[in-house]
Amino acid sequence: MSKKDEEFFAERVHDLPDTFIECRDLRHSWKRQGGYRPVKDSKSLVARTLACSRCDCERTDVINVRTFDRVSTSYHYPEGYTVKGNKATKRGMIVRREAYQRWAAS
Repeated sequence: MSKKDEEFFAERVHDLPDTFIECRDLRHSWKRQGGYRPVKDSKSLVARTLACSRCDCERTDVINVRTFDRVSTSYHYPEGYTVKGNKATKRGMIVRREAYQRWAAS
């Protein structure tokens, strides 16, 4: 993508709280919320919900109990976590740079 897209994303990342930067850099720290529950109208699918202990993102996995394949995953992000209009392709590098700069400034 263009340098303009990268700069747009970097500006938005700079404004994110530390917990969001940590999750974007290190990935979420998932904790299971309750147990598995049946998926309505299915004999072979169950769902589980996970929550990030840092940023409160929620992930729901649907699992086939015959094959144990994860057939779908959905996310619910906390307000302010996503960067709207983002077309940057170097997101990981931009987040790692921001994490490093915050560490170096502390």
